[in-house]
Order: sequence, then structure tokens, then C-alpha cells
Amino acid sequence: MEWTILAKAVPDADRVGVDLARGRLLREGAELFLNPFDQRALRLALDRRRDGERVTVLSMGPPSAREAFRDALALGADRAVLVSDPALAGSDSLVTARVLVAALRRLDAPLVLTGRWSTDSETGQVPAQVAALLARPYLPSARALEIVEGGRVRVVSDTETGWVRQSVPLPAVVAVGEKIVALRKPTDEARASVDLSRVEAWSVADLGLRPADVGEAASPTRVARVLEVAPTRRPVLCDAGSPAERVGRALALLDERLARTPAPSPAPPRADGAAVRVLVSGASGSLESPGLAALSMAVAQLPGGSIEGLWVGGEPGPDELRRVGAAGAASLRFTPARGRVDERRTATAIAAHLGDPPVPSGLVFPATEFGRAVAGRLSATLGLGLTGDAIDLAASEGGALLGRKPAFGGRYLAEIESRQAPALFTVRAGAGPAPSGAAPVPLRRAAAELPEPAALFEAEGREVEAGARDLDGAALVVGVGQGVGGVAGVEGVRRLADAWGAAIAASRKVVDSGWLPRQCQVGLTGRSLAPRLAVLVATSARPNQLIGYRRAGTVLVLTRDPEAAARAEADVVVVGDFEELLRELDRQGGARLRGIAAGAA
Repeated sequence: MEWTILAKAVPDADRVGVDLARGRLLREGAELFLNPFDQRALRLALDRRRDGERVTVLSMGPPSAREAFRDALALGADRAVLVSDPALAGSDSLVTARVLVAALRRLDAPLVLTGRWSTDSETGQVPAQVAALLARPYLPSARALEIVEGGRVRVVSDTETGWVRQSVPLPAVVAVGEKIVALRKPTDEARASVDLSRVEAWSVADLGLRPADVGEAASPTRVARVLEVAPTRRPVLCDAGSPAERVGRALALLDERLARTPAPSPAPPRADGAAVRVLVSGASGSLESPGLAALSMAVAQLPGGSIEGLWVGGEPGPDELRRVGAAGAASLRFTPARGRVDERRTATAIAAHLGDPPVPSGLVFPATEFGRAVAGRLSATLGLGLTGDAIDLAASEGGALLGRKPAFGGRYLAEIESRQAPALFTVRAGAGPAPSGAAPVPLRRAAAELPEPAALFEAEGREVEAGARDLDGAALVVGVGQGVGGVAGVEGVRRLADAWGAAIAASRKVVDSGWLPRQCQVGLTGRSLAPRLAVLVATSARPNQLIGYRRAGTVLVLTRDPEAAARAEADVVVVGDFEELLRELDRQGGARLRGIAAGAA
């Protein structure tokens, strides 16, 4: 077995500058290290390697990325290859995938491992694009992996509600998640002993590619502009007096804010003439809330456009047709599919009818593991530009569709446009519409010859309790930060959240510590919510976390850290011991919070 790891050299986003005009990080002088998610893939391969097997690390980047290989070689990687060439500057994810695939074909790698995404771009779309270009099965977000008899790899993958266990034949591509293995640093002695001349340097010509095949000019997407994220909230600090007095003042401020009539948002530019299709079904072959939320987002942000739902799987019933209609779709395009629905079958169904009128100028997918995989496969097989993890959609003055996504640690928004249609987007939407009495949306049947599922399904399980409140649709969310101290602290907050009727959310560090499941993670690399009120407990209130609450009506932060309070992009910040503050919040405002959770005015 040859183990090949795709790894990216990334900088610390807090220590680099940004070229706003070109939408690029200024990496000069910044120390580069292997992306932490890719490090997990490497650690897994090193742990599973048997005698006679080799582990190769492959990366694409500038010459300075060579230093990032030091840890990989010190830990025991057998080979390191860096594809580096001035012609590669400005390559988007699809061109990056094409370059990596050219190198992988030269390496003849049966199993390719990589991380779910990189910390500097957060898109998570390159692994699916690589798999599609290699015509291999793809399994995302692996938390467990084993090589089994018959030339297969078995993977347990995280899902939006729990996990699924599947196996696929080799060769294959697997993206690993945070839970699969713990990171381990090499010793100082091992690092010092590494001879970086061992890192092989390959150019574009070495891969049989021309300069015209790569770089910004060959990329189907481009960064139209980069916008600094200006604060939209100015925190009012409640840091004087007793805990009861601080909470009392905070509740008075919340009452004032919640009673205030929101200022009308500027009308988004009209998208007249734009035809957009949105995937509303998931791997279950049925309607899923992230797809419905993505549909609602497209309707709201692209006024004047013709928005159509896409469904691949089992027959939608009257209730599902009403829910899709309530979200504002003009129609629902349905492709029947028997058995399990994987990303390859779904992408095939969508591609089969791209020429049917109205011909789409955009395809939108929820930023779930499944949605990213479908979008990545379509992008690679059709050569279309893909903007990942957009939090806003818009139409330019010329009518082109744009996606805005967090970039560079959440400090900026990158506005991405595609050079051809249809443009592809994965979106992190907030809550979709609740079921209503809307008329059923018209159903348009679109038959297609679909391939058999690539993966053999074995089992699945649920980790988010069946009765847990839906984060995407919650009016009241309680977010837990690492400052709660552990599982006991989380459980104390959860009991209060349950009493208020709130959904529970978590920061990434809470999830990484195993205190709450990954499905609860909100922030730059997690979910994006739109509750009426978010109560964030014992949090550092960093921008990469608060960006997940950007669409919240009001944000209340409870923190011990006055400095965090001062810089938080929140509406009301109460400083003090979180346990005391929560008791007071329940005593003085429990009834009001229950009313908010229940949707009371």
C-alpha cells in the first residue's frame, strides 16, 4: 500500500497581511506550517503504515512552503513532493485540483488522504474535485478508517446528525476530520535532523502542463474584490455592580433591542433574468433543512431571479412540496433515484438536465458534507467555477452571480465571481421557512440514467438526540465556549437551555475537546445561524466564532474576560463568572427567554 497525503502549507492568518486589490494573502516573511487537518491525515497514515509501505506527502505552493515539510519528514514520512512554479500564482480550487491530480498520476497513489479543508480558505472542495478528476470514489469527513479484504477501504464519516459507515473499492480519495487521530509534534532533535533537500521540487512542465493551463488566467473563478468585515454591532458593556445588577441591566437592554423595529435592510440588486437551481435533497434522498435554508437564502438575496428546487431521490409528498413552495421556489425539478443517493449519482442527475429551460446561470448547494461533495464533483467534471461556503449571494450590475465568503480567518469577505455559467456555490444559510399553508410547488420530473452507488453502505447512527432542537430553525440559541471548563460545565448550560426551549451550539474548541458533537459547531468552520437571540456563554468571542452568528437578531455574551468583551462583535456583553450570570439570567429573565424560544413577540 502506498499512502499519499495531500497537504497544504498555510500561514497563521493572524500574522499575515492581505492584498485587498488582488484578494491574496501576503505570505512574505510569514512562517508556513502544514494545515492541521492535513496533519491528521499524515498522522493516520504513519500509524497505519506496515513494513514495506511508504507515506508520501504532496503539496502545491511557493518555494517557502518547503520548510513546512520539516515536521512531516521528522515524524517519518518517506517522501515529500512540492509542486512549485511562478505560473501557479492565483490558481483557484479547480486548477489546484488539476495540478494535484497531474502529480498524483505521476505518483500512482491508490489511496489519497487529505484534510476536510484548509485553515486559510475553509472551502473543503478540493478533495471532492480531486476525486472526480481521478474518477475515484470519495468519502468525506472520516473519523475512522481501515483497509479491509478485497481491496477496499472502510470509513466511518461524520454527518450532519451523526455518522455513517461505508466501504469503497481502491483506488479512492478520503478526507479526514478532526476526530480521526490526535496530532503529535516531532521532537526538536528529529526536526533538527531533517535535511530539506529531500523535498522534491516539481514544476508545471514536469507534470506535462503548460503555464496557460494554470494560474489565475486558467481559473474559472476569480476574486472580484476583498472587503474588510466592518463591525455591525457595538457592544454595550455591563461590567459594574453585582451579578444581579449587571444581568438586570443586560435584560433591560435586550428588551429595548427586541422591541425595536428593525431598520429596513438595503434592497439587494435585482437578479432579473437569472435562473438558479438549488439542491434541497440530501444523501437521504429526501428534503433536508440545510437545502431548504439554501433555497430560502437564494430567493431572498436574488430578487427577480427564477429560483427552482432540485431533488434527487424518493418521491416528494404534498407536505414537502408545500415546504419548498413556502421557501419561494418557482418549481421543483425531481429526478427519481432508487437505493442510496451518493454525490456521484446526484451530480449525474443535475448535469443531465443543465440544458433544459430555463438554462441556469447558477447552481446552489447547502454547505454540508454532501452538498460540498456534489458541487465539487460537478465543478471538476464540467470545468465550472465553484465558490465554497458563501454566506451571501448577489447579482452584479452586469447580471453575473457573485458569492461572498469569509476569508483569512474571518477578518475579510471575499467576493468571488465565475467566468462562465452556471456558477456553482455552496452556501451556509441560516434558518429556512417554517412549514406553512403555501400551495404545493409545481413538480417537474426529470428522468436520468444514474450510475450505481460507488459506496457499499454498512450502517449509520445518530449522535444529535432525536428530540434535540434544530439549530438552523431555532429562535433562541445558547452557544457554549471553552471557558465552561469541561463536560460538567456544558451539562449545566444545557439544562438551562433546555428549560428555556433553546437550541445548544458550541465553539470549535468545545467540539475538538469532545464536550459536544461536531454537529453543534458554529463559526468559521462550522454552521452559520440566524436566531432571534444568541446567548454566548464563557466564550473568547473571537471573530472566527462570532461570524457564525452574523445573522442573529441580537447577540448577548457572558464572559470573564473584559478584553474579549471590549472587542466582541456583540450587542450586549456581561462580564463576570458565567455560572453566577446564568443563574441570574434564569431568575430574572427565564420567562422572557422561554417566550423568545417559543416565537413570542
